[in-house]
This record gives sequence, C-alpha cells and structure tokens, in this order.
Amino acid sequence: MESRSTQQGFTLVELAVVLICISIVSASVLKAQEMVRQARIKTTIAQVQSYQAAYKTFQDTYQFLPGDIPAAQAILPNCTAANSCFNGNGNKVIGSADTAAIRKGIQVISDEETQFWKHLVAAELITGVDLTTADIAWGKSHPVSPLTVGGFSVATSNTPDWQSSPSGFVMRIHPRLNIENIEMAQPAPTSPYEAGQIDRTIDDGHPAKGGMRTTAFGDPANDERLAGCEVEYTALPDKICFVYFKL
Repeated sequence: MESRSTQQGFTLVELAVVLICISIVSASVLKAQEMVRQARIKTTIAQVQSYQAAYKTFQDTYQFLPGDIPAAQAILPNCTAANSCFNGNGNKVIGSADTAAIRKGIQVISDEETQFWKHLVAAELITGVDLTTADIAWGKSHPVSPLTVGGFSVATSNTPDWQSSPSGFVMRIHPRLNIENIEMAQPAPTSPYEAGQIDRTIDDGHPAKGGMRTTAFGDPANDERLAGCEVEYTALPDKICFVYFKL
C-alpha cells in the first residue's frame, strides 16, 4: 500500500483576490470614518451659527445679554431659583472683568457664563441644555460639542480687536469644565484639520484673523504641530487647537 499526502497552498491568483478584498474593506472603513468626521464638522458649524443667532436674537428681544439680564426670573419662562436659573447684574458684561478663571473653564452654576446658556434655553432660543439642572456638566449646564468630549463655553475676549468691538465676548469649543476652584489639565480638543474645515466654511480660513480664531495648547516654537493652529491650518491629526468664535 502506498501512503501519499497532498499539500495545497494559495495560488497567486487567490492571494491577489484576498489582497484586493482587504484593500476594498480598508478603503471602505477609511471612507466611513471620514464621513463621520465630516458629519461632526457640519453639526458643529450648525451649532455655532445657531448659538450666534440665538445670542443676537436675545439681545434684540430683551435688550440685555443672556446671562447678564437682571430680571431673568421675572421675564424668562421657567427661569426660577428652583431651576437654578438666576438673574444677572445688568452691567453689560458676561461674568467678571477678571476672566483668567473663566478662560480656564472654572465655573459655578450661578456664574453669568453658565447662566448664559440657561437664559438662552429659557427664552426657547436653543436646545441641548437642561434648564432645571444644578450641575456643571456638558449636556446639562453647557452644550456638548460633537468634535470632542467637551463642549461650548463663553468668556470675555482677551483679543484686543475683539475687546473693542460691539461684542467683546467669545464662544469656544472647550475640552472640559472645572468646578469652582478645582483646576485640571486641559487637553486641546480640536485638530487643525477640523478647525480649518470649519473656518473655511463660516469665516476667512485664517487661524489668526476674522470671526473664528484658534490658539495652540503649547509652544509653537518648540512643537511644529502647534503651528497648524496659529500660522496656517494643516491636516495633522493631533488634537491641539483651542477654537474661538466671536459673538
């Protein structure tokens, strides 16, 4: 009796077919990821524009800034102390003149920077904020951003030409909220690619000019990635840009 074993391997044609299939799947995955990214960018643009419009509408309607209106509880529906919705002081400034803490994201529920969002939702001009919450959190006291784990916050501008404009306030995409006096590290939330896409759509496409601007989290002189936030937008994936929008 003879014993014979037969070994069979992949032919070159079969290997080529497998490689083609892998390439198609990889391309499909990358395409899907880019589609999700573009959807997030478009959602962010829509959010920014809706918040800017709501801010202007509130001013036109009530003759005060959201967050700063002194008779909020008397005028705005369901703006009550029980809902942690408070009056502002009516001094035409959102928050304190000392904005260092606000730029770091340190806030409490009664701050005008936080009440800014409460007043807008109480006036039925925006959604995405819980009018009844007493908590400082994304999706509760502040709107969520689709680009990052953080969301949108408001601060007094420290940019000279923005300070001298009729509205000296900025809205920004912020990585995290710090409660009261607890300071935490702030990872930058937005990549130069994402920031550039938004800027070219709604503004002038320049990171240091116009109504949308970005700054780097770090030192551009020592890290070439950071130049993508302050000199020109790049396609680098590193999330290293702070994004600001003029109100």
